[in-house]
Amino acid sequence: MAGDNMLKASLVIVVFVSSLGFLGACGGGGTPPPDGPTISMTASLNSISLGQTLTLTWLTTNATSCIASADPAENDWSGNHSTSGSQSVTPSSTGTINYSLTCTGAGGNGTGGASVAVAAATAKATHFMVTGPANVDSGIRFSLTVSALDSFNNTVTTYSGTIHFTSTDPHAQLPPDSTLASGTGVFSAALAIPGGQQITGSDTATTSLTGTSGSINVGTQSFPVELFGAKGDGQTDDAAAVQGAIDAAGRAGGGSVLFRVARYFTTGTLQVPTGVVLCGTVEGPFDVAGVNPATVAIAPTLLITNSSGTL
Repeated sequence: MAGDNMLKASLVIVVFVSSLGFLGACGGGGTPPPDGPTISMTASLNSISLGQTLTLTWLTTNATSCIASADPAENDWSGNHSTSGSQSVTPSSTGTINYSLTCTGAGGNGTGGASVAVAAATAKATHFMVTGPANVDSGIRFSLTVSALDSFNNTVTTYSGTIHFTSTDPHAQLPPDSTLASGTGVFSAALAIPGGQQITGSDTATTSLTGTSGSINVGTQSFPVELFGAKGDGQTDDAAAVQGAIDAAGRAGGGSVLFRVARYFTTGTLQVPTGVVLCGTVEGPFDVAGVNPATVAIAPTLLITNSSGTL
């Protein structure tokens, strides 16, 4: 009997020890491994044209450091980056750009990314080239060429804006607001004031889009009164305009003040200095009956009147 009791006690001890070994093998009470990094990354634009800029934004968890890369490589998206943030990037090549961010943490590595489709850039006008002759006579019309150019001085055939013209010559006869055909236009202009003058063309919507001609030397051969505001309708007082043309010729040291075929009404007295000649392109009999030469084919008429009669 005593031997049987001792055997039972031994069995109990063996079973207890074996149970402890089983619990230890199951890992009861151990620490789980840390989670790996997660990366959320977005692009502000999924499709752009070459030369445009977009913003990449990213947010991570369980990350301690991050490295940026792109395929194909981009100079502005590489090297060490913070674990969260945003950055502006400008793709340098066309096609699909894959932006990636690989982050490391206690739980290992993780990668996130965003893809952007980059199309070829559309040519954009950055300035105008305004070209005129080097020398012109006062009041004589000439051709003015305007071209819309990009930053590389290539003609932008797709330019569709409207151009407004100005000049250093306050009496210049300039083209009206105009458009270009395939990026280029040829216009007619005339300058009045002798000396170096310039003509500028500016986009009516984007004033920074502009261009100015080189200096155009205006000679002193003639000074058309229309450039100084004369109407020649027989009713408007053209005294100030005619005197302005006369004065300009006088300051130039002499010249011809040119009248077209019309009826000029003036009040007061016109002061004509030495060296200045009043003339028309063709002489003819005066027509005091008031026939309109714009609608009736008659001999050219040059008639200047003031309040006291014919000048």
